[in-house]
Amino acid sequence: MVAARVAALGPSLGLTPLAVLRVTISVLFILFGLRWPRKAILRAAGIIPLRDEADAYGNEVRAFTRKRSMIYTQINHVPPALDCRLTGLL
Repeated sequence: MVAARVAALGPSLGLTPLAVLRVTISVLFILFGLRWPRKAILRAAGIIPLRDEADAYGNEVRAFTRKRSMIYTQINHVPPALDCRLTGLL
C-alpha cells in the first residue's frame, strides 16, 4: 500500500520546486515538533504533573487482566452442543 503511494507520488516530488518542499516540511516540523518541548517545560515547571511510568504500567496490566478474565468467563459459558456446531463437528 505504501509502496503504491510512493510509486504514484514519487515522480511528482521531482517536479515540485525544492524551496517549496523545504518550507512545507519545515512548517510541519515546527507545528508538530513544538508540542514536545512545550510539554517538557510545563512538566519541569510543575504545571503538568509528571507521568508515573510504574502506575501507568500497573493500570495497563490491570486492564489487560480484567479483559482477559471477561473473555475466559464468556468462553466457559458456551454450551457443548453449540461449541461442536461452531467448530463444525456436527
